[in-house]
Amino acid sequence: MKKRIITKTMTVAMVILNHLVMMMLRKMITIAMKMMLENTMIVAMMMITLRKTMTVARMITLRRTMTLAKMMILAMMAIPLVMIFAQKALAVIMILRMM
Repeated sequence: MKKRIITKTMTVAMVILNHLVMMMLRKMITIAMKMMLENTMIVAMMMITLRKTMTVARMITLRRTMTLAKMMILAMMAIPLVMIFAQKALAVIMILRMM
């Protein structure tokens, strides 16, 4: 019974994480559109960030013994990471545009 509860909290946390990721991606897309970047670049950037966030999420899911509070904290910690990745990707793209 306890395991089922844990898995339920896990799914909730994953849904929240995914939602956050999607929000970030939407923001990134709007930023990219404003900068008028190449579509391929946008896609590559999004894929990189998605992969990074998914690895973070998987690392979280591996530790099944986590409470919801810990999950929330980790999710909150994941957001700035995503932002950093996005900024790095954008910086790389800007540099590429300069060349």
